[in-house]
Amino acid sequence: MILNWVVEFRRRKRRGFLVNFITLLATPLGAERSYDGVSDMAGLVVDELYKYLKDDAKPHPYTKGLEPLVDDILLEIGFVLDDKTTWWEVTDALFLAGFQHEALLAQRFAMPLLAGCRCYCRTQVIEDLYGQVKAPTGEFLIQAFSRMISSAVREYPILSNISQFDIGDARIVSLDLDELAKSGGDAGERQTAVMYMLARYTLGRHYYLTEDVLADMPEAYRETSPKAYC
Repeated sequence: MILNWVVEFRRRKRRGFLVNFITLLATPLGAERSYDGVSDMAGLVVDELYKYLKDDAKPHPYTKGLEPLVDDILLEIGFVLDDKTTWWEVTDALFLAGFQHEALLAQRFAMPLLAGCRCYCRTQVIEDLYGQVKAPTGEFLIQAFSRMISSAVREYPILSNISQFDIGDARIVSLDLDELAKSGGDAGERQTAVMYMLARYTLGRHYYLTEDVLADMPEAYRETSPKAYC
C-alpha cells in the first residue's frame, strides 16, 4: 500500500538523524559520549517504533478534533470514517485528493513520539540483545536509557507532544535560537545541542532528497514535489 511506502521512506531517510538525536538525549549530562551500546540500541528502538505503527500493525487511530482543518477537508471530500480509521488512512486519502499540506498535518499524528522510546526499548528483540548489559552506573543499560529519555520528555516539553511547528512551503526560513540555545553549565550546553540539532534538521531535511528517490515511489506520488514526503 502507498502509506506503507511512506512510513518506510520516512524511517529510512530520517533514521540517521533520529538515532543521533535520541543518543544525545540518552547521554548523561556533562559526558562527552553516551554509554557503550546506547547508539545501537537507539537504532533498534527507532526500527521497533516505526514497525509497530505501520498500517498493518498497530497504527494510531484517527481522532476527530485534533486537527480541525483535516476534519473539515475529510468532510469536504466525502471520506467515510469508522471506528477503525487510522491516521495513515486519513493521510493517504488527503494526499491522493490533492491536499498535500493537510496530508502532512495528518501524518504527524501517525508518527511515533519520543515518549514511545521508553516503552519500545523493552521489546523482546532489544531485551534479548541488551537486557543483561550494564551501564557504568551499575544499572542495566535499558533502564538507564529509559530513565534518560523520561528525563528528556520532562525537560523538553517541545519534544513530548505532536509537532505544531509548520513552515509550509517556505523557500527561505530564518530561525532565531537566541532564547532557546543557552550557554553555561551542562544543562545549558545540552539544551543548545538539542535546539541546534532540531534547527539543522528543520532547515535541511529536504536537501538529501534526489531524483533517484523517485524510482522507489509509487506512481501516485511521483507527480508531486519530493518535499511532500519529508
